[in-house]
Amino acid sequence: MSITMTTVILFAVFGVLLFLGVPISYAIAVSSLTAILSSIDLNVAVLTAAQRTFVGMSKFSLTAIPFFILAGNIMNQGGIAKRLVDFVMAILGKLPGALLVTNIGTNALFGAISGSASATVPTSRATTPP
Repeated sequence: MSITMTTVILFAVFGVLLFLGVPISYAIAVSSLTAILSSIDLNVAVLTAAQRTFVGMSKFSLTAIPFFILAGNIMNQGGIAKRLVDFVMAILGKLPGALLVTNIGTNALFGAISGSASATVPTSRATTPP
């Protein structure tokens, strides 16, 4: 099948699904699958999808993020996060916007300790009051 026909199928299915009120993420997924399955053989499509899935799961950075978040939660349960907030509040608490400055300072210190900005989010969110 030609690239023009595949493109027409892709945008036609996408437009129809959007017109029917299907969420955009599902419309993109269904229209992409329809275009792929109409342009190449089913065996090749399944094999390519399996290979792409395996390659995507074997990236080290994607497997490290949950462990950094786990480390942040362990530090939060252990009380380190509360002590960091109290420490930064003692130093920067007199400045205008003390809650904001304390939150930024705590995130900077916790990011330096854990090595990951994504690990600071669940920890600082649980210890800093709104």
